[in-house]
Amino acid sequence: MSSSNLTGFMAATALVVSGVLLSRAGPVDPPTGPVASTYKTLTEVEPRIAISPANTPGDETCLFRITAPGSYYLTGGITGVTGKDGVRIESGGVSIDLMGFTLAGSEDSGQAIRTVGAFGDIAVRHGTITGWGEGGVILATGGRGFVIEDVRVSSCVGHGIDAGDAAIVRSCTAVYNSAYGIRVGQSGVVDACSAWNNGVGGIAISIGSVARGSTAGANEGLGFNVEAGATATECSAQGNQLDGFFATTSSVISRCSSSFNMMSGISVGAGSLILENACSENGRSGSGAGVHAFAPYNRIEGNHVTNNPIGFDVAAGRSLLVKNYATGNGVNFNVSGSNIVGTIVTTEAQMNAAANANVNVSF
Repeated sequence: MSSSNLTGFMAATALVVSGVLLSRAGPVDPPTGPVASTYKTLTEVEPRIAISPANTPGDETCLFRITAPGSYYLTGGITGVTGKDGVRIESGGVSIDLMGFTLAGSEDSGQAIRTVGAFGDIAVRHGTITGWGEGGVILATGGRGFVIEDVRVSSCVGHGIDAGDAAIVRSCTAVYNSAYGIRVGQSGVVDACSAWNNGVGGIAISIGSVARGSTAGANEGLGFNVEAGATATECSAQGNQLDGFFATTSSVISRCSSSFNMMSGISVGAGSLILENACSENGRSGSGAGVHAFAPYNRIEGNHVTNNPIGFDVAAGRSLLVKNYATGNGVNFNVSGSNIVGTIVTTEAQMNAAANANVNVSF
């Protein structure tokens, strides 16, 4: 191609490309009128309310006060002062994200976070609470439907977490509080929590509640207090000053472990189900049992009980004991005659020869 033809070809190509770009770029002249902003507002960027003197001002009772529904968050830690709560909630429909910050109280401060009135639908998440003079997260004032997640509460006077009825307490820890570490009311759930070295006890669940996958150790009272109709499953209690598990009427303790407690591993009232638990080295005070039934009408089945002063202590009548294993206890089975007991075999040969499937084993 000659130089003149090449020059003409390049010019034509440039015109075509320019035309394509202009057709895709839109009109060259801008539209009339003011230019509208394309940026997001602050509310759109952070659609929550910061807990601050401007947004949630306190009063003579508290440092911060929430009086309207909404999603709230901390922007920094909170230090308690004499005679005041940290955050008071006076509305339902409130969610608080502690953002990993610490609410640090003192002996003469109030409660770290509390509700005032029978408000429900409140959530508290992701932070640390320590050293408050009247309790940590205290929501049990008549409201229902609380959620407390990933909160660590320590060294408070009173309960670490008291969540009220229909509450879910999940992935929380409570240590060195003077009352219960964690307590829920009726129809609640304690899931994957730990309570250690608390004064009155570790974890308390009320009527119809469930504790699962949780631990209670070295508490000055009970490890787990399981009230009427409540259930503890796949939990562990170790080294508590009273019973590992104390259950009242119509409760369920299943697939739990209880060891090195000063009194009994599991104590139950009437009409309870004690199923497939492991209880060892309890009765460190010199008395106590692996499983102690102090009232009638219980079903005690499939438990593994070793090295306690008494393995199974069932004095009250009309309970059923089957498929249990006891060895190394001071007395393996201390069962009154008014109970229904599967055949007890005392040697391996007897066990192998036993035709009865409902065998209690004692070595």
